[in-house]
Amino acid sequence: MNLIAYAIYTVLLVTVILRIGHLCYRHGRVYTDAFFPTDAEFSKSINDVLLVAYYLINLGYGVTVVATWEDVQNIIGVVQSVTSHFSMILLILAVLHYSNLFIIKLIYQFKFK
Repeated sequence: MNLIAYAIYTVLLVTVILRIGHLCYRHGRVYTDAFFPTDAEFSKSINDVLLVAYYLINLGYGVTVVATWEDVQNIIGVVQSVTSHFSMILLILAVLHYSNLFIIKLIYQFKFK
């Protein structure tokens, strides 16, 4: 049963990570361009580094979860395990996203005072 849970978790995790990463990368370019308006290449590089860091954090969490996964005995256990582990990654992504927005807001306040 663990293999089923791993497969479901991996498909959900990869789908969400790639989709959110792409959205943040595409829409985040506006913010990095605002921070570095005179250096477009540097702005793009910063956005690229942020995307790589995002993928590494999520990959690290995903591997850690699978490495510490409890034994699943039935389909109810599969659903419980997948939802609890998947909800944790969603919570982490939300916290990271809003932390970044808060930091960007602080930088804007100091930069444009």
